[in-house]
Amino acid sequence: MTLRRWVLPSLAGYKGRWLSRDVVAGLVLSALLVPQGMAYAELAGLPAVTGLYTSILCLLGYAVFGPSRI
Repeated sequence: MTLRRWVLPSLAGYKGRWLSRDVVAGLVLSALLVPQGMAYAELAGLPAVTGLYTSILCLLGYAVFGPSRI
C-alpha cells in the first residue's frame, strides 16, 4: 500500500477552516509535552535532548499512524 493511497483518502473530508485550530492544538500539545518529556529523560538519568527528540518523534508518529482521522 503506497503512502498516497493511504493519506489522500483520509484528507478527503478535511476542511480548510479547520487548519488554524489544528495548528493551535498542535502548538499547545507540543508546549506541554516537550518540557515534560525532557524532564522525564532527566529523571531517568538521560540527557534532556533525548526527551526532546522522543517527544517530537512520538507526536509525528501518532499523526501518521494514529487510529483516528479526527
